[in-house]
Amino acid sequence: MDITRQNKIVTLPSTSARIFWNLECWGLKRIDAWGVTFIVTALALVVHQAITIQTEILVVVITANYWLGYWLNDYFDVDHDRKDEGKARQNLFVQHPTARRLVVLVAGLVFGLSALVFLSFGWRGVVVLFMNFLVMWMYSAPPLRLKSRPGLDLLTHALFVQTWPYIICVWLTRSTWSQLDGTLLGIFLLTSLNGQLNQQIRDFEVDTRTDTNFATRVGLPRTMFILKVSASVVVLLSLLALGDGMIPWLFVPLGGLALPKIVHQLLHRLGNFNRGFPRYWMYIIMLLALIYTGVLMTLG
Repeated sequence: MDITRQNKIVTLPSTSARIFWNLECWGLKRIDAWGVTFIVTALALVVHQAITIQTEILVVVITANYWLGYWLNDYFDVDHDRKDEGKARQNLFVQHPTARRLVVLVAGLVFGLSALVFLSFGWRGVVVLFMNFLVMWMYSAPPLRLKSRPGLDLLTHALFVQTWPYIICVWLTRSTWSQLDGTLLGIFLLTSLNGQLNQQIRDFEVDTRTDTNFATRVGLPRTMFILKVSASVVVLLSLLALGDGMIPWLFVPLGGLALPKIVHQLLHRLGNFNRGFPRYWMYIIMLLALIYTGVLMTLG
């Protein structure tokens, strides 16, 4: 008898590992998404010198809305994610089906708190509140599920991931639009598009078995080419705006922190793209970016 096999020890996850897993399932893994929402909305306030207690709370609420959107996305992705071991492991609602009972409670709580803040901005706040929750539902939930409709998946991401939060802040604070706003919106639109293309390339093998999107429709080589072109335009637009003196130099460190991910998109090839951007680096970069954004808000 094989004594080694007979005495095999099963190693259970440590307490710290379980805590970290729960944190990831509750939103930490999406910090590069809702964290960017916080940064974008804060920059809108800094650009227009519109930082007050009311608008600072607005930034937190908009960020919470986006956190909820990504969390609900996992809820509606259960049937797709359970078909892949990697995605299933990181989906709270696959690992703990009883957590689905919390959806109405959590969504209701975020909606209620959001309503209190958005209503303080009058009818404009009502429009934003309605749009936020409409897009959450349209993007992830059937029967529309825009994320599974090639073309509309990219359009929704480009218009609402980074662009919409910036527009919200400028519109609700009744600030005057400037050329800098247009430049930043152009950069945010393209980086939102790139984020979706990057994700679809990373998950291409899984998505071809479980779902449909732009990448599965047009193919991996074309999607990669579009990503590289779009990322190149982001770099070019940013350099031109910086050289023209349009972008404040205080914003440069944030661009520097975003550079590693852009380089990853530009240099990686089909054969090794699925390795992805190292997750621990993403956490470090986002933490630094959030801290620096807080400094900008203090200075602004």
